Amino acid sequence: MTQIDNAFPILRSAVGAAASRMGVSWLDEATAIIRAAAPEERLGIVAGYSPGVSRRLGGAALGEAGPVIRTACGPLKIAAWSAGDAGRACLLLAAGLDDASEAADEQQARQVAELFRAGDEGERVSLVRALCLLSTPCAAVATARQAGRINSLRLYAGLALDNPFPAACYGERDFNQVVLKCLFNGLPIGRIDSLDQKANPELSRMCQDYFDERVAAGRAVPSDIYLALVPHADERGLGLAMAALGHADAAHRIHAARALTARRDAPGVHDALARRLAVETDPAVTAILTSRGVA
Repeated sequence: MTQIDNAFPILRSAVGAAASRMGVSWLDEATAIIRAAAPEERLGIVAGYSPGVSRRLGGAALGEAGPVIRTACGPLKIAAWSAGDAGRACLLLAAGLDDASEAADEQQARQVAELFRAGDEGERVSLVRALCLLSTPCAAVATARQAGRINSLRLYAGLALDNPFPAACYGERDFNQVVLKCLFNGLPIGRIDSLDQKANPELSRMCQDYFDERVAAGRAVPSDIYLALVPHADERGLGLAMAALGHADAAHRIHAARALTARRDAPGVHDALARRLAVETDPAVTAILTSRGVA
């Protein structure tokens, strides 16, 4: 069984470390009012407070004040969250959306959808980042899909990066689309949660096709594509990654080395990594190769 943290005090502590004393007092008052209200009134109160969160708490990243929270979806990293993101999550939790005894799956999904529709871009980003804190996170998958269709890179990054929701709640097809959309938009796929576990043969094929399309169009290939291409790559896909070990851009060599060390038992891979190690001058690439047993 997945161990789940009591997220509210963790988030409240993070806000306390990142926001002003006046802002924290405002949040404490807001959460107390929400908790004291009748359950059917709480959502409306959350919606009323939510627009003012960024102004009251600020937009600085939590950084070291943002620990990892254990959720039903898996570990949730909040270091890149703003104090405003954490504050809005506190409002949600104060409303009881993490309490399975107060909200059935269907009701919870409806409440989340209502908050998403009513929110501006910042509020929506905070909401999709916090989906895994809900008592039944995957009930909100329709809202997550809606977020993915909106033309906002900031919103998509909130859904796709450092967020265990897609890996926990999406099927293979939807998860693969998250990876491809991140590649297309220049978002770092190394920050897609559980990419190595969720990688699959179809994803490798799609990445290889995308690689070929970029080359044919004379466009740069994303340097991190190997993280999704290599895990289930065929002989040609592995060949593309091994060729990237000699790329002039160290970023390509870093990601290719990181991906290929997990496939070093495949024909030719270990020898290619060893040859790269013998001539490599970039310390980051050397560190990856040596720490992963390439000699």
